[in-house]
Amino acid sequence: MIRVFIIDDEPKVRKALKTLLHKLDVGIEIVGEAESAIKGMELVEQLKPDLLLLDVVMPGMDGFEMLLRMKKQDCQIVIISGYDDFSYVKKAISHNVLDYVLKPFDMLDIKKVIEKVTDRIQHRDTISQMEKAFMYKENESSQRRQQAIKQKIYLGKSLIMQEQIDIPHYLAYEEWSLCLFTLRNYYSELIQRFQSDEELVSYIVVKYIEEILENNGIPHIVGTSTKKSHLVYWVLVPPYTLDDSQLAEILNALKENLKMNMIVIKNNFKVKRDELSDSIQKNENNIIHLNMSLFNKYRVITVTDELVIPLSDKMLIEINKFTKEFHFFIRHGLYDQGLSLIKEHLFQWGNQQFLTVHFIYMLKSSLVSILNITVLNDDDIDPFLFGMKIQLSINEATEYILRFIKDSLGTSSIQKSQLNQDRIEIIKQYIKLQYSEQLSLAELSKKFYISKEYLATSFKKKFNTTVHQYIQQVRLYKSKELLIKENYKISEVALMVGYDNFSYFNKLFRREFNITPSEYRESRVH
Repeated sequence: MIRVFIIDDEPKVRKALKTLLHKLDVGIEIVGEAESAIKGMELVEQLKPDLLLLDVVMPGMDGFEMLLRMKKQDCQIVIISGYDDFSYVKKAISHNVLDYVLKPFDMLDIKKVIEKVTDRIQHRDTISQMEKAFMYKENESSQRRQQAIKQKIYLGKSLIMQEQIDIPHYLAYEEWSLCLFTLRNYYSELIQRFQSDEELVSYIVVKYIEEILENNGIPHIVGTSTKKSHLVYWVLVPPYTLDDSQLAEILNALKENLKMNMIVIKNNFKVKRDELSDSIQKNENNIIHLNMSLFNKYRVITVTDELVIPLSDKMLIEINKFTKEFHFFIRHGLYDQGLSLIKEHLFQWGNQQFLTVHFIYMLKSSLVSILNITVLNDDDIDPFLFGMKIQLSINEATEYILRFIKDSLGTSSIQKSQLNQDRIEIIKQYIKLQYSEQLSLAELSKKFYISKEYLATSFKKKFNTTVHQYIQQVRLYKSKELLIKENYKISEVALMVGYDNFSYFNKLFRREFNITPSEYRESRVH
């Protein structure tokens, strides 16, 4: 579609032009007309037509004076004149007009003008497309080259001199301040707003952070990690040039303009140029080991050693103990007890400062094994990916685990027990499983949703012993097995079967077996 504007002081000429243009079987849109150069000049600048048909002899300002005063216009200009004067033609040529048409004109004259305009526009568009393609290729090549150099920095590889020059500011500073930006709502944003295009997300975030730092006059290098390019963005700035309030402003801008909710993990020390790779990857790893309560309180987190909680043997023992008990409930169809158990433990683990992304990841991995789930997702491969799924929050982590359990119970291959099974028998089996824990009539009745009176009476009637007596019996017989193993101290055996008072354990053991624990060990070992 060719957009045409007409300037001529004669109404009949304007009408004749419009009539001829409409008769041509080509795409033409007449976007406006004017009877004077003064009025026409303003409208042309506003409407930006492809073709301007301009009379040169008009009252007030003539056409040539208008061309001198006009700002540069990206349109083709054709002069319309009733004067067959070579001086006018020379002026037209000096203004780089496309053609000079004499009045009166006919259909053939206007058709030739439109053909010239069409050819010129097509040529202009072709050149423009070629220039854009060339610039895009150059920019893409430059971006790839810069990305490759940044990846060498991330991996700790040496840069050749040209690569050092290609990264702005790299050679200017021996020491840097390091920050890691990471997305909280990555998965939802990726799917809902970016059609799962991970490279697009990464490109947008890096460019936006670079633009903000550039506008604030802060030298910077912004890159991504190798395996988590769409999740972690590392930012290097000179020491003391970016404080917490400025980081918070960047986070606000990202949230407001890109709708991306991010957090920042930063060092509290300067990093030497040759230590950048180690520091970036260490902080990247630290993210999954930070106490998750921090992510509820702060958006900018300064990493210190006491905030990093690596997965310990104690944590693994907690997970194993929970898994064993949870499996018992699920195997016997006691799903409500199982869900209550996970809520209780998550609350306790939070108070114990166990809850990190890695801890929750290991917990889920353990649940996967007992629920016989064979189909794994991306978050079952990498703790960091898992962390992005639960968005680094205790509440969201708890909701995620509960939802995972509920969904898994519907597809688990574990056989569901009948609801009318013998609850008292189940409690007896539970005691044999959990003998080392703090068990009591009150705790068992609460856990299995029955009254203490009913449990006590039914247990005694069914097994001819009290709950308390049975707990002691299981513990003491288990202690005999452990005492044979010389690598355990007797005091350790007492703790392992649920007694934190050695004297009390010793007394119960002697009363039950007419021999002390030490005498029993001596008799069995030698």
